[in-house]
Amino acid sequence: MTLNGYDAGDGAVTGLGRSSCSFALPIEVFRGFQASNIIIDWKGYVKGEGQLGRKVFLAGDPSRSWKFNNFNEPKGSKFTIRDNFTQFPQTCNGGKYNLRVFSQVKATRGKGYIAFDPANSNNQIMVRVTLKKC
Repeated sequence: MTLNGYDAGDGAVTGLGRSSCSFALPIEVFRGFQASNIIIDWKGYVKGEGQLGRKVFLAGDPSRSWKFNNFNEPKGSKFTIRDNFTQFPQTCNGGKYNLRVFSQVKATRGKGYIAFDPANSNNQIMVRVTLKKC
């Protein structure tokens, strides 16, 4: 899967004060296993005031709440936020699942800017799935 990146705020390529990116990652779990842990590292860049919001769930369980992080970096700074998910409704019969990711970036004030750009190895979204034997 290729993600072209997204940004928001002063000087944003999108020209928007808020932009979003939603995607689904297929996960195949073999019989006798289940997804025990999903880690998502959000590595981005923010200058001024910005916000990262995200909601992650396996398809069929959209009851998870949004998570938000607010930033205030007047000089600009890289950031890493780690989300660690461990509770997923599934059996040990295996199957194919879609990991749904909804995210948004928002400049919250003035000349704020926030971005994810996969062309820059420091600004990316990394997903790791751990399976455990039942």
